[in-house]
Amino acid sequence: MGNKVSSQRYQASKLLDTNKQLTTANVIETNEKSTETKDFKYYFNNDNNIHRQHDLYFLKKHLFQCGISSPIKEKLITGCKVLDLGCGPATFLLDLAVQYPDSKFLGVDIEPLFPSEIKPKNLKFKIVDILQRLPFLDNEFDFVHTEAVLFLLPSEKIDFLINEMIRITKPNGYIEICESIFNNQSKGIGEKFGHLLHGFGLVSKLHKADIKVALKLSQMLAAKSNIHKSSVNDKLVVVGKNGGKLGVIMQDILTWFNNSSELFVVDICRQLNLTKEQYDQLVVDAFNELNFTCPEMTLHLAVQYPNSKFIGVDIEPIFPNEIKPKNLEFKIADILQKLPFPDNEFDLVHLESVLCSTKSTKTEIVLNEMVRVSKPNGYIEVGETFIYKDVGEKLCYILHGLDLVSALYGVEKFIGLKLPEIVTKISNIKNIKVEDRAIIIGKNGGKLGMISKDLLAWFDDENSGNLFVNEICEQLELTREQYHVLLKDIYNELECTSPEMTFRRVYAQKIS
Repeated sequence: MGNKVSSQRYQASKLLDTNKQLTTANVIETNEKSTETKDFKYYFNNDNNIHRQHDLYFLKKHLFQCGISSPIKEKLITGCKVLDLGCGPATFLLDLAVQYPDSKFLGVDIEPLFPSEIKPKNLKFKIVDILQRLPFLDNEFDFVHTEAVLFLLPSEKIDFLINEMIRITKPNGYIEICESIFNNQSKGIGEKFGHLLHGFGLVSKLHKADIKVALKLSQMLAAKSNIHKSSVNDKLVVVGKNGGKLGVIMQDILTWFNNSSELFVVDICRQLNLTKEQYDQLVVDAFNELNFTCPEMTLHLAVQYPNSKFIGVDIEPIFPNEIKPKNLEFKIADILQKLPFPDNEFDLVHLESVLCSTKSTKTEIVLNEMVRVSKPNGYIEVGETFIYKDVGEKLCYILHGLDLVSALYGVEKFIGLKLPEIVTKISNIKNIKVEDRAIIIGKNGGKLGMISKDLLAWFDDENSGNLFVNEICEQLELTREQYHVLLKDIYNELECTSPEMTFRRVYAQKIS
């Protein structure tokens, strides 16, 4: 599959995917146009396409705000082992190897399109056929990555490759797969471009390849018994000038149709019953059509967590007892007391939206317990939410009431804002990091804004309970009727304001 696959992937990645940039290396050389060669990978001509692979990688990096979506940044900093399957010209690996000099990177492909001389010392390459058993030990890599490869493979080989990726990944390591969704049924696709992509799909079927594999990835990975917690991240790009700068870049990538291999042109013409001249005109018409259509290409990124064990604790058993993964357990425990676990037990200890309802005198106890049960070089992660920017008068008033009620119970005001300062005071930790993500509440924040608006429904009687409503009414000197009017006023106010709800996550590493 190799570079050829790389190349295909690139090309097809252009076709099918925005994020397949680095593995989508075009490697098929002009002497590989022989009609005797019928592998799907040989369709993708290498000429003039390396720059497009670079464009794809950095486009993907911009969309996902990172080169890697798996949460392994700290491991990359301290040093880990990374494998890229079907690396092509290695844009992805070159970028990461420079950023993380203490980690080791290995790229494999069936042909040496990758650089042999000018490369970082921590980056190596190896010629490998990824359709055979990979020449690596079980549990060898912390992170195994592949992009724009699966859609080029015979369907029966996809499951084999995924199993191999899992086999060579360490327990608690990650695999990451990136594929694109762009076909004749994609949203906004025009008649001409749809016909062109229909032909591409017919040609892929000749070789038993599945260009819609991205749609099946989640289901395929969920069926793996030794994988836990699939995380899927989709990003949309409107192809063409109507998609802005990113759309124009994607259109340029898709100009592969203009200079594809002769073998591909012969087969797609046969499938669509076109002459070479008619095919050339179809390509011209399809790209002109992009001026007044908005076809959407979806970049589909699946991250998996193999062989991990999870345990959740709470003081009340509201967690599921029956329907749950085999590697997930629950335990009733009061987190305000000493946790019922030995020292150095967990690689990651996570706490979300708890400190905002915890007495300030107990906050330090909880955090110290999190550190105690974490392994050396393990992590604690604490998340809280707060609203403080561009808040309208009505929303500000009810939040003031919430603060007054919290004070009755000794709960820290603005715990989310103060979280970094609080965590800094905890001993035996290092590498404290803060991540904030803001959402505009209400319709002005789009779909996420409407979801965050629904979170405010907690203030309603039936959701928050009579005790809370009684106390906030008392603190604000309101009757129940006035309180209900206030809630309605808040929802109306959201129509013309843009208050920000900030999700703050603070994480730190335990000192070894």
